[in-house]
Amino acid sequence: AYKNALNAQECMLIEGGLAGVYNSNIAQLMLKNHHGFKSVVNPEEDFYISKETEADLNRLYESCILKMEELQATLEGRFERITGIKK
Repeated sequence: AYKNALNAQECMLIEGGLAGVYNSNIAQLMLKNHHGFKSVVNPEEDFYISKETEADLNRLYESCILKMEELQATLEGRFERITGIKK
């Protein structure tokens, strides 16, 4: 469950940061501190070429978006139950 939550958080931070929903500096800070992102790539490091196909990456992206939507619905339900306010 924790790993799924981290994956969903990562997707939300990336999508929200790029879309301007979240403050980009805060999204970048969270991605660095909790998800291993780096600001600078060392040009001396070897790089990895992914063997995944475009279709694989698209499926992964869609899966991430679905998880994010499920998490958002869960959070909205909790907000409703706690506050009594419907969105």
